[in-house]
Amino acid sequence: MQVKVSKGKGLIVDGPARIEVLSGSGDLFGKPLQKDDVIIIRKAKSVGIQAETELCLEITGGVGFKVEEVDYPLISDEWKEIVEILKKSEKPVVVFVVGDVDTGKTTLVTYLGNILCREGFKVAILDEDVGQSDVGPPCTVGLGILTKPVAFLSDLEFVDGFFVGSTSPSGIIQRSIVGTKLMVEKAIKLGSDVILIDTCGWVFGREARELKTVLFYLLKPTHIILMEKHEGELDHLIVPLRNLRLSVMKVRSSARIRERNREERRFLREIMFRKYLENLRDVRVPLERVGVAYGILGSGKPVEQQLIDKVSVMLGVKVLHCEKCEDYLLIVTEDHRSIDPLSLEAVKRVLQVKDIKVVSMNLIKDVLVGLMDNEMNFLGVGIIKDYDTKSNELIIRTNVDEGRIAVIQYGSIKIGDETREEGKIRPWTF
Repeated sequence: MQVKVSKGKGLIVDGPARIEVLSGSGDLFGKPLQKDDVIIIRKAKSVGIQAETELCLEITGGVGFKVEEVDYPLISDEWKEIVEILKKSEKPVVVFVVGDVDTGKTTLVTYLGNILCREGFKVAILDEDVGQSDVGPPCTVGLGILTKPVAFLSDLEFVDGFFVGSTSPSGIIQRSIVGTKLMVEKAIKLGSDVILIDTCGWVFGREARELKTVLFYLLKPTHIILMEKHEGELDHLIVPLRNLRLSVMKVRSSARIRERNREERRFLREIMFRKYLENLRDVRVPLERVGVAYGILGSGKPVEQQLIDKVSVMLGVKVLHCEKCEDYLLIVTEDHRSIDPLSLEAVKRVLQVKDIKVVSMNLIKDVLVGLMDNEMNFLGVGIIKDYDTKSNELIIRTNVDEGRIAVIQYGSIKIGDETREEGKIRPWTF
């Protein structure tokens, strides 16, 4: 359908939809729109277009798409004031954008990045939201460089990332902290004038407070932007910063922000998984050749077959692999069966180990992993398809060259053949 938008009016389009500019000019969160420009909006995403002249658009949509014309400006004076503050601030500026889920953090980051890029500043975008990644694959703190204005942060040039291994930092907040620190350092090394950090929407509770406070103290941002649904909503996060020389700005979240349900969030993650899990092939990675992180498998010395047979008898299960570290005995079984705790205690005494981890082969398969080279550069992600216990090799489906893999980081998400999430396991399951 054709839609005409009068000069000064706004248009909000919820996807899935395709927009083509037939005539006129407009602005999409700081990205200029001209004749023949095409914008593709995925399901569960939306855009806001401000008409700078009379604007004629051709819009086609799928199930659930929506078009709404509005009279109010889509970019508030508050947002424009933030741009001016950042332009005048001493470089580099490090900006944390903090808010609950569905408050418009990503939209604000997109707008700020686009305008500052147009003004000639080198802008880095750091996506710390491992559950709803727009920069890099899910489960990863991603870094992108804005070389031109974009409609969505997923259009950015992906530069580097740090694999956290889960869609939530809960229980493993130190990984998000390390990843964010490393990516900020990388952005500064690349000569960025402005580093915009789109943080996860986890702002309530003890662990959320811990994560935000430690990030603030560690990275010493020059500016913090709080996006609040109501006044004082996030005051508890800035109490630790009281009396510190730091710029804190508050912005009211728009009432028009589209809230996503759990299935929509899952859908968006799967889109990003597909993007970074293209052209896959199976590679065999010997565990004695690589380092492993976030797990035990591959960190110990394999136990000889005679002892494996003895453990099988003692536990009453088929044991495929055992390896011994100073702190753990890892036992890989053929299938999942409950094991008598007294039998485990007997194995502890016989093998003289402090603790035992028992994992079935099916728990290892289909787990998402992060892959690094020998200089700690993020290479990409992969999926464990099998574990060859005889050769002590992982078979990983990935688009990364096996010769470059120096470290495997075990994740907590299971991915099926269609790059769909099939479930979760606990960190350090194996």
